[in-house]
Amino acid sequence: MSDWSTPNRPTPPPLPPRPRHGSAPSSTDPVADAPPPPPAAPAPSPSAPQAPASYASPGGVWSPPLPPPSPPGSGPGWASPFAPPPTGAPAWPPPPTTPPPGGAWGNPPPGYNYGAPLGGQQTETLAVVAFVLGLLSFVFLIVASVPAIIVGVKAKKAVDNSGGTKTGRGLATAGEVLGIVTAALSVIVIPLIIVGVVAATKHTPYNDLQAGDCYTRVSSGSIFSGEVNKVDCSKPHDAEVTGSFQATDPGSYPGDAGFRTQAQPQCLSLGRQYLGTTSGAGLDAIWLYPKQAAWDDGTRTVVCGIQNADGSQHTGSVRG
Repeated sequence: MSDWSTPNRPTPPPLPPRPRHGSAPSSTDPVADAPPPPPAAPAPSPSAPQAPASYASPGGVWSPPLPPPSPPGSGPGWASPFAPPPTGAPAWPPPPTTPPPGGAWGNPPPGYNYGAPLGGQQTETLAVVAFVLGLLSFVFLIVASVPAIIVGVKAKKAVDNSGGTKTGRGLATAGEVLGIVTAALSVIVIPLIIVGVVAATKHTPYNDLQAGDCYTRVSSGSIFSGEVNKVDCSKPHDAEVTGSFQATDPGSYPGDAGFRTQAQPQCLSLGRQYLGTTSGAGLDAIWLYPKQAAWDDGTRTVVCGIQNADGSQHTGSVRG
């Protein structure tokens, strides 16, 4: 059987029986010769935590593990960083009131961006304008391409200098690039447009010619095929108009042979009337008729004229 005792103190051996009253003590009595027992250990203070008792067993004495250390700030050796200074110690020094060398508190290094404000980012208006101008430059060419480039550059600067509060650099770049592309195209396209406009003003649909007009032919492979260049009769020309008539519709496109059948007698008669004589030495009657596309659109006009018999150009009117 085991018993409980004070911590870390061995269990004393059992005491021998004492002699009965009245017997004389023996010199060999171990109790009489034994020293008095040691005084009992003082009781632990109520404020101090008591360690659990040891447990004695036949194999030895078992002691439970020590309790965990006290949390920070609740025992000796611990101090909370936010606790007031100890009693009798000087108060904590106040924070510095003067900025450190090199500038005021909190100044970020040059070029450093702390991010967007809590209100969010906004798209730069100039970036949107630059992109729209870049798209319009494909229609208006140089008229819109140059403004697209200028506004695009300004928009990118505005975004870069906004400190992260504005977006739209991609739109600005796209508008600027579109402006550059269309400006380069304008160098090629605009001269072609001018040449085309000038050429178009010189061309006249053949069925707009009137008697007395002089003209030069347009190459059959030209985009203006079916038209003629109307010129002053005092300048070299291919033919002079004597009149026109409306061809009869046979139910389908007549073709060269069909127009010849109708135009030859009509144009010879109109030529004689135009010259005022039945003699046309060195001159041939010719005619201009609609192509099938114009015929299908309803054009039936045939224009008659007179040209030099050898096909050379004539200068001045055939009527003298």
